[in-house]
Amino acid sequence: MKNPFSNLFKKKGKTEAPGPSPATGSDKKKQGFFAKFLKNRLGKSAIQGEEMIGVELTPQEIRLAQLTSNKSNQWILDRFYVHKIEGLSEGSTVLENPDKVADELKLALQKSKIATTNAAIAIPVTSAIIRVVTSPLMTDEELKTAINSDSLWENLVQLTDNLEDYSIFHQVINKNQTANTMDILFVASKLSDINSYTEIIKKGGLSAVIIDVKCFALKSAVDQINQIAGSIEESNLTAVLEFGLDENYVMILYENNPIITDIFIRSQDRKTLIESNNQEEMEALVRRYMTQVKQAVQDFETKYEKRIRNLRVTSNLQNVEEYLAGFRKNMVNTGFNLFDPMEGIKIPAQLEESVKLENRSYFSTVVGLAFRKLD
Repeated sequence: MKNPFSNLFKKKGKTEAPGPSPATGSDKKKQGFFAKFLKNRLGKSAIQGEEMIGVELTPQEIRLAQLTSNKSNQWILDRFYVHKIEGLSEGSTVLENPDKVADELKLALQKSKIATTNAAIAIPVTSAIIRVVTSPLMTDEELKTAINSDSLWENLVQLTDNLEDYSIFHQVINKNQTANTMDILFVASKLSDINSYTEIIKKGGLSAVIIDVKCFALKSAVDQINQIAGSIEESNLTAVLEFGLDENYVMILYENNPIITDIFIRSQDRKTLIESNNQEEMEALVRRYMTQVKQAVQDFETKYEKRIRNLRVTSNLQNVEEYLAGFRKNMVNTGFNLFDPMEGIKIPAQLEESVKLENRSYFSTVVGLAFRKLD
């Protein structure tokens, strides 16, 4: 009988350092995904309970958030500050303006009077490759051997880029004994982008001790809000839609595992989202967009035999409610509601005005980062 792992174990000409070992067991699954891998690369020893500030860098503004907990284990929004950035051209990115963003970060820290220098930051989903790949069922030892042989990702992911240019994290998220297969979460993030973001943070006066991909920072916020609400059902299954100018994807959190599907929008669609003055173009955009969302939801429901009834939406669009109305018409049996990352968090009186917004969903990333604590 032919060995089903023969291609996975095949050696290449050169050797590479082994990747991180797979996490097993429910406790390890709950430790978080991307951050625990990158923490070693950042070279800072962590002290449990050390203060942490969430920092989200965008071309339009810098968002800062710090959370603490009281004796009743209630989360409190201790610090929150949004610093507008002016002078950057439309469509430019953070990495295209590193010195400018670093200088603005210094100003933001001065104005917010935040004392801690430990930062949890997020890199865009566009700086990472995130896929769920299916492989033959393997033991932990067989998986480790396949990774060390430097052939697993070439066979399963089949990337055109050089994997040496990426930090790679993986985690087994599902095993199917009947089909003799398993699903592996694969996350590869560009080393150059990681280094660029950490350098901006350093120039701004902080130390990046935790780095997440943005979607995992969002997962952190959703997980914590579910926990605060005490919703067991939603803790086991929550669907989130990131919808906006910068990033678009469906993330289904099933039994604490993220299943992520990119949603493609054209450059013309982005222009429509910015201007939003042509009803016909907006409706056409919604139809194209929802075709992809429907497919992502149907694929999940078919594979896992679970029903998605609601999608929590995060968006930086000012007129997001107009689009949500269109989403609801296209998927009439599915709810679309803005996610509130501060629901259940105690807001001090002095911060109430700064977070008193109808749409707080676009604060999800920075709040998710603020939930991070050094393990």
